[in-house]
Amino acid sequence: MARRRLKHALLRTIGPPILRAVLRLLRLTLRIEYRHDESIWDCVRKGRTIAVAFWHSDMLVVLYTAVDYMKRGVGRVAVLASLSEDGELLARTVRPFGVDVVRGSSSRGARSGLKGLERFLKETGHVGVAVDGPRGPRREAKPGVAVLAKETGCPIFPYTVSYDRAWRLRSWDRTEIPRPFSRCVVTFHEPIHVSQDAGRDELERARAHIEWILLNPPAD
Repeated sequence: MARRRLKHALLRTIGPPILRAVLRLLRLTLRIEYRHDESIWDCVRKGRTIAVAFWHSDMLVVLYTAVDYMKRGVGRVAVLASLSEDGELLARTVRPFGVDVVRGSSSRGARSGLKGLERFLKETGHVGVAVDGPRGPRREAKPGVAVLAKETGCPIFPYTVSYDRAWRLRSWDRTEIPRPFSRCVVTFHEPIHVSQDAGRDELERARAHIEWILLNPPAD
């Protein structure tokens, strides 16, 4: 047990700065193209916050997207990180990029995580939600982002990424990492709206619609 605690302590201390250095170097080599973000900028001009829904496997490019859009003036962006050691590593890695982190989990502390995202949307900025995270099942959307839209009135933008060359890890989500000097195409799809008096059926339809778009992104 002591050895395990020491391992986690070392990962929390040494891991994040090494990861950040690697991520920054990789970003310098990538060509990321953003498509169909007009509705996002329309929301920003109107002072509205948004939720972006994506697969957990695309988390790396989501980080790059958040940083790029914050530099362009979109406002503050937060992501949800689990209460696990992996979530702590993620939080310590992304915060220095300027991305806010709300801690929570689909299996432990889920309510506090959801409420934290609600507060951020209402008071601060935009959120990104890995709809099949933090532990899966892979590519099965959970209803949390639809509940967020109901409680806050924010539109949900499904977000997909295609890679011309990428590594795929053997993790539960099959995380994809673009290879250096490769091209990534990020597409923001038509926003999904959930009424603030939505019942269980409407929430399920929104959840299923998000899942279908992420699984079957419409061609340009």
